[in-house]
Amino acid sequence: MARKREGNERGGNGRFAYEGLDRVLHEKARLGILTSLVAHPDGLRFGELRTLCALTDGNLSRHLDVLREAGLVEVWKGFEERRPQTLARLSTDGRRRFIAYLEEAKIETRLVFAGNVLKQPGFEDIPRRVHGELTGTDTIMNQTLFIGVYPGLTSEMREFVAERIAQFFKTQI
Repeated sequence: MARKREGNERGGNGRFAYEGLDRVLHEKARLGILTSLVAHPDGLRFGELRTLCALTDGNLSRHLDVLREAGLVEVWKGFEERRPQTLARLSTDGRRRFIAYLEEAKIETRLVFAGNVLKQPGFEDIPRRVHGELTGTDTIMNQTLFIGVYPGLTSEMREFVAERIAQFFKTQI
């Protein structure tokens, strides 16, 4: 059992603070928010996220603030057809923390060798012609990961990986 430690929601003191648990990640509503954002790499609008997580506007706003302050999500505010819009997306650090969790569980990951291959070191000195900004390829490169598989994986090995991924979403975010 985890030892109780002193901490508030940002890692300080509190009644339900335990050593080894990050209060920012382990709070139920935040877990739901982050799980929803992992499944939508382009992000979600506030209303969509509110519906998916079954939270009130005030609760969702507060939890997004905590996650943003922790560097786990990015939040943009703007207007569409003269109506205010808020978009939330998992940050690079949030994605990194997910990958670190998998690798701690001995599940190997790799960045996908796809997307903008021109940013790979081997392509630096190769003459090329580029059309446009390649923003889609940058998105693929920066927001995806590869979990390796091979024909020798047993059912138990595949189940182990699936269980660890599910555990991450239940306990880490």
